Amino acid sequence: MAAPAFAAALLLTAAGAALLARTLGCRDYRYRLRWDGQAWWLASGEQPELPVHLRVAMDLDSWLLLRAKRRGWRAACWPLYLPVAEAALPAHWQELRATLFAARQA
Repeated sequence: MAAPAFAAALLLTAAGAALLARTLGCRDYRYRLRWDGQAWWLASGEQPELPVHLRVAMDLDSWLLLRAKRRGWRAACWPLYLPVAEAALPAHWQELRATLFAARQA
């Protein structure tokens, strides 16, 4: 009786690992975010830019967690969460924050 239970647990663990690998495998982690005055555009690696809807998921003053939604990209990759730190772009941090919050209001 113990062998079938062990096999079932092993199968569930393998399925969970496969799902996690698929979800993380579609991420490139090199994103370019651009605001054109009307919409946010996001490009990943060599993919072309696509329009996205950004929302601030978490605001801790010196870093933001942005939630990007886009129809048309692989479902396993969306929504996409982008951490952005002030240390990465100190000269433009206030402009980025103002743009994110002003675009959300519009």
